Amino acid sequence: MTQLKRTVEQVAADSRTSRARQADTAFYKHIAQVHFNAWHYAEDDVLSSLVDHVFHRLDLGEIADDPYGADVASIQKQFDKAALAEQQANDQLAAAERKLAVLSASRATQENNRAELADAVAKDVAKGASVKLAMTTLSSTLQNIGLATVPNSVNELLAASRAQREELLQAARCWLR
Repeated sequence: MTQLKRTVEQVAADSRTSRARQADTAFYKHIAQVHFNAWHYAEDDVLSSLVDHVFHRLDLGEIADDPYGADVASIQKQFDKAALAEQQANDQLAAAERKLAVLSASRATQENNRAELADAVAKDVAKGASVKLAMTTLSSTLQNIGLATVPNSVNELLAASRAQREELLQAARCWLR
């Protein structure tokens, strides 16, 4: 059994060092040999013992003597670096998209506030123009009835109109006499 094991190891080693593709060689490059003695497992369930032993003893041997092992490890490292760089780029992209969404929402809010402010200013300007026109009309009317200045409050207007009324009543009494 030992001689058979050495021969299988030699054939596998020769296949690995040939640098030929697996499909182009007559023997497998990686052979796992499992030694099993059925006498040690003379229990009721030999099959499950055999399967358990195979999985615990499965040995694919050294891949250090595989001429492609270093290339595979190098490629795996490059792949891992690329995968990490891709993940970082995706994270940065997601962060930028979140920031863009926040800025877009902020811009929309500012545009809405600007539009509301423009409407309010337009209303105030219109209101101010109509108030100015009303004040001019009122001032002209008050001057026509003899009030030289525009009163600042309703009470001043009432007091001025009472005073005008008294003057008119006195003038009417004088005329009637």
